[in-house]
Amino acid sequence: KLRRDLLGHELMYFGRGQPVIYYGDEQGFTGPGGDKDARQSMFASRTPDYLDDDLLGTDATHASDNHVTDHPVYRRLAALSSLRTRHPTLADGAQIHRYADTGPGVYAFSRIDPDKQVEYVVAVNNAEESQTVPVATYGGTFDRIYPPQGDSRTAGADRRISITVPALSAVVFK
Repeated sequence: KLRRDLLGHELMYFGRGQPVIYYGDEQGFTGPGGDKDARQSMFASRTPDYLDDDLLGTDATHASDNHVTDHPVYRRLAALSSLRTRHPTLADGAQIHRYADTGPGVYAFSRIDPDKQVEYVVAVNNAEESQTVPVATYGGTFDRIYPPQGDSRTAGADRRISITVPALSAVVFK
């Protein structure tokens, strides 16, 4: 569940639109639904309905305070926000559909800055196994920027790059 939650946030940060983080998302709050149960307090609770709710990415419960900056979702959201700030095309570039599996698997798209002639290729994989797919581009060499310490891909004569996306993950090339 944690990996799927992080994947959803990656898609939200890299795809078209404004990412919205709801109170408690960064702490793994799940909220079973409805207005009353949408989100619990970040402070320790004694409310029985809240105490049995699961938290993603931690063994903590709602019986203790839940605002920690080392929570895995908090850290990932901070990293995604920082990446989007350093690469504004991920926030406001034109989005072009590039690839989509017919079932669970990879969805890939480009984010384009037409003024600077820069293309980013984003690929997300909602399958539970790694996938390698050919992704159309405008051509050139692409360096992986997410996750960091990545490799490069050079488009072939058909202007495609081959991208391997780990299970329940996202990758971004510039």
